[in-house]
Amino acid sequence: MNQYIYLLKNERAASEIYKLLAKAPLLKNNVHFVSHAKQPNPKLPKYNFFIESDAIHSGVLGAIAGFGISGLLITLLELSNILTLPAVVVIGIGLFSILFGSWLGGFIGFQKENYRYHEFKSELDQGEVLLIIDCPANAVKQTTFVMKQFENNIHKQIQP
Repeated sequence: MNQYIYLLKNERAASEIYKLLAKAPLLKNNVHFVSHAKQPNPKLPKYNFFIESDAIHSGVLGAIAGFGISGLLITLLELSNILTLPAVVVIGIGLFSILFGSWLGGFIGFQKENYRYHEFKSELDQGEVLLIIDCPANAVKQTTFVMKQFENNIHKQIQP
């Protein structure tokens, strides 16, 4: 699945584009909007909280950090000969570190906006709307056809 990201000039353009994209059965549930408007258009579908925040990305980074820290800790304990750990304890420490790192990273990520939207922050604050289309391979032609009709309303675009 490809993800197309468009920065649209305003919510009116977003509504017009959504009307056309919603007619396509493949795209109906794959079209989302991100807006910093005080009163966003309720007819435009938004991303859910998990994707709008940075929880998933931060959770993965936390799991990687937990894995690295546990590997370093176990290596230092084993090399120092202070104590030798059975394999079950080594696996337990590793799993605990990965899960704790993932939980902590996700917890921190819930408080931050998704890292992919940082480059659009100033435009979103000025009233522009971010359109995100998760496009299946068999709907690429239809999506690009619709978006070409609205080229004058697109400020930036990022395609896979």
